[in-house]
Amino acid sequence: VERAVSIVSNMGARVIGPDEVRKKLNLTKRAPL
Repeated sequence: VERAVSIVSNMGARVIGPDEVRKKLNLTKRAPL
């Protein structure tokens, strides 16, 4: 899971901020841990 999140964060961080990436991940994936 960490690897997937890291990859998505790295890709998303280029377009939007890492904070928004986490928000989208929490909304798209499961509830925040």
